[in-house]
Amino acid sequence: MTKTIKSTVVTLAASVALFLTVFLCTGFTTAKTASADTGCTHAYEQTEIAATCTEQGYTLYTCADCGEEKKDNYVDAKGHNYTESVVVATCTTAGYTLQTCTDCGHTYTEQTESAKGHTFEVVVVPNTCTHKGYTTHFCTVCGYEYSDNYTDEIGHDYEKVEVAPTCTERGYTKHTCSVCEDVFFDNYIDALGHTYEAVVTEPTCLDGGFTTYTCATCADSYIADYTEPNGHSYTETVNAATCVTYGYTDHVCNDCGDRFVTDYVQPKGHKYLDVLVPATPDSLGYTRHICVDCNYSYLSDYVTNPKNPSSPKFISTLTKFRLWTTARI
Repeated sequence: MTKTIKSTVVTLAASVALFLTVFLCTGFTTAKTASADTGCTHAYEQTEIAATCTEQGYTLYTCADCGEEKKDNYVDAKGHNYTESVVVATCTTAGYTLQTCTDCGHTYTEQTESAKGHTFEVVVVPNTCTHKGYTTHFCTVCGYEYSDNYTDEIGHDYEKVEVAPTCTERGYTKHTCSVCEDVFFDNYIDALGHTYEAVVTEPTCLDGGFTTYTCATCADSYIADYTEPNGHSYTETVNAATCVTYGYTDHVCNDCGDRFVTDYVQPKGHKYLDVLVPATPDSLGYTRHICVDCNYSYLSDYVTNPKNPSSPKFISTLTKFRLWTTARI
């Protein structure tokens, strides 16, 4: 490519030289002829045309009256001023050097290496119940990928389980794929609803009554129908005070047996009647004290018979007990 451009430049330069030779020999003559024909005395305006990479520069004379033009003072074309950029090869494109003229932007390329080709990594994706299987080829250099070797979906293999309805939940059939565990439900059956049985708990003196409802199917239960406690129903019994015990009023509930006591009365104490029993030749004398309310008695003041000096002045404890027993009777 470089050789071709240089040859073109040489040819162009030769053509320009030939043009200048012809122009110098005939150009001014033609202008004069035109001037003679038109009768214009020409008032030329001068314009400098700069040389480019591929075109000559020159001075352009243009008549302001008739527009006639002529050129002279030619300057050679500058030629291109190239800078070089290296573009490396990719998987699909060749590498090259890009030559760019800094003056006019003209470019051309020179190949430096061929395309490298892809470096594929292969990933096999198996088919599933709902998606095809395939092989993916992924280039680890540029990211390009494509797929091939497609296989059809397997399709689901469902196993079904029937779930019976309960009191509160619907029944249904559950289908589960043995391969991918996909699940769906159908064949719904309405919930059965509860079948409650009632047990009434009667109120007591202190606790309210209520009814317990229990489902015969699932044992679910709840309580309702509350009633107030009955309260106690007391019977009062007055127990009078005795000589030695307190008197009181006894309150006993007829329903639950709850009991409490009120109205205590102090014991009355004994009211004794004293009976003097004289001594005999065969027995001791004594004083017997008898309670007129409860008949309790006791003995005191033992004496002997003065006409029987042989009677013992002192009696034994056993003899006193016998006499006390006699007095009680």
